[in-house]
Amino acid sequence: MDGNNVVSIKQPLLAIKGTRWSLYDPYCDEQITFWNKRIEIKEHNEFHSQTSEHELKTSSKIWDSSIVLAKYLEFNKDSFQFSQLKILELGSGCGLVGISLGFSGSNQVVLTDLPPVVPYLNHN
Repeated sequence: MDGNNVVSIKQPLLAIKGTRWSLYDPYCDEQITFWNKRIEIKEHNEFHSQTSEHELKTSSKIWDSSIVLAKYLEFNKDSFQFSQLKILELGSGCGLVGISLGFSGSNQVVLTDLPPVVPYLNHN
């Protein structure tokens, strides 16, 4: 900030066209892709779950922030040397970010979550 309380942004902001965030929106013909690939992610609520209500609520959906993070990493791929990275994602949930990073050319990508969520993560 300078003396006039104005914030200067040095990097471009990430903007994704459209207002719908669901990867499976029946009202949107345009599918969101990652690394030029269409990724099929099943949300956990489509399965019979043994997880607690809290775990199901937090790990069972594709969060808007995961879409934004995955697209941010894709759009800024030149800022990272993915081929030299080993990536560990903690609390992967449905696994969108980690799965999309699997297409980045990373040396290794490991996704983790709580034990009751791991079978759904493995499914994706």
